[in-house]
Amino acid sequence: MRMLLPVLLSALAANPLNVVAEAGPPQSTPSQETQPIDRVKLRCHLHPQLCKQYANQVSFPAHALSWSTFGSFALQTRGVDWTGTSGAMSFTMHRPKGYATGDRVRLRLVYEIPGDGDGDSIGFLVIPTSFNHGSGFETYGDEGTGLIPAGSGTIHEQSVTFTFPGAYTLAGDWWYFEINRLGEYAGKLRLMSVAVEY
Repeated sequence: MRMLLPVLLSALAANPLNVVAEAGPPQSTPSQETQPIDRVKLRCHLHPQLCKQYANQVSFPAHALSWSTFGSFALQTRGVDWTGTSGAMSFTMHRPKGYATGDRVRLRLVYEIPGDGDGDSIGFLVIPTSFNHGSGFETYGDEGTGLIPAGSGTIHEQSVTFTFPGAYTLAGDWWYFEINRLGEYAGKLRLMSVAVEY
């Protein structure tokens, strides 16, 4: 019995050392990563009346849009190919019955960059206006989506939000939106669809 005790004690003493040796050097704890500030969430936190969810949406395939006589446009199975930065696409719609004058309106654009847009930026400028029977056609302001990297062979979605009061109004019976390109990318853009949320 006296011989077993030293063997057991040495075995117990050796095990914790083996566990530490097998575990390797101590691991450093991960540092706290800085999270970017989400400007939309911050704005919604500061101004909650501007951030109600959009209750309704109407969507139009790109084939339903008009395009200018200048610029380069061609129908494609997935939408309308728009090459170059000149020209504009537009659509007119009746003001939705559920829309309350003064509420925000968001226009979302989904499109594809089928070619090589690496290193270039892309965005849109949208001109809204509204009118009634017998009124003239005038535009007073616009909003931009901001610029993002165009990428290559990628599908993007960008949006622009119209808040009121502004330089423009959507109080008329009919709404008109004119879409223009922004940014350095002048290659082919394939507009697939637009959606109006209100």
